[in-house]
Amino acid sequence: MFDALQDVKPLFVLIYAAFVGACLGSFVNVIVHRLPQGRSIIRPPSGCDHCGRLLQWYENIPIISYLMCVGKSRCCKKPLTFRHIITEVMMAVLMMGVVSHFGLSWRSVLWSSVITAVATLALIDLDHFWLPDSITLPLLLVAVLLPWIPGWITPYQALLGLIPGLLMFAVGFVYQKITGREGLGLGDVKLLAGLGALVGLPSALSILFLAAVQGAVIGSVMLFIGRRTSSPPTVFEDGWVPPARAIPFGPFLVLAFLEVLLMPKIFDGAPWRVVQVLLDAYRL
Repeated sequence: MFDALQDVKPLFVLIYAAFVGACLGSFVNVIVHRLPQGRSIIRPPSGCDHCGRLLQWYENIPIISYLMCVGKSRCCKKPLTFRHIITEVMMAVLMMGVVSHFGLSWRSVLWSSVITAVATLALIDLDHFWLPDSITLPLLLVAVLLPWIPGWITPYQALLGLIPGLLMFAVGFVYQKITGREGLGLGDVKLLAGLGALVGLPSALSILFLAAVQGAVIGSVMLFIGRRTSSPPTVFEDGWVPPARAIPFGPFLVLAFLEVLLMPKIFDGAPWRVVQVLLDAYRL
């Protein structure tokens, strides 16, 4: 099927990828809103955020409906959250990136599914400091099964890709034993393990490095300006409450994964390039 589509005009392919991505973004919005509440992500159909009125099909077109309604509900005239359209645009851009990088292939379909899952995880973690097992565990299972498909990385490479996740678990365990406080959640460990098994050890180390650096930089900025990044609505079952200026690590893992996957020439191998620069500076 994909071979028959290779002659399709590249611009049309990108437009189609953007449309599919926007639709996936709309679905991501539904999951991010409903899953933390324990609601079904399938039924009932999408409704108004304020009064709950079910939306008509023409009110549910990704991006276009938001713009046509000028960011307000048609029934209540109340403002809609801006993140709806941001998520849809983000997913549209990501799907265009996938098709540009992998072409029209089964790999694009698989990576699109993975990106949809991790984008959902990042947004839920950003809101609730929670990476649900209902997404992380299937992601990990898929990551373990895909290497058995010809054309993917080998099962041995996938197994080695789990090492950064195990390393993160060890660091978090030691930190908790020393300080008595949880430094990293198991959700982060499962997420990194799944991402590592998908891309192999070298790329997984790049993901961990980039996530740590970007998280440290943004965390330092947030501490400097004295603002918290989110307001978690619930207290966890074990009584843990995120500190006032805590930043979830999951979004940075996802960001680093997207950077390594879609822009490997720039981001993949980042730790080794940094080490090389430091060695060169030392020799001087």
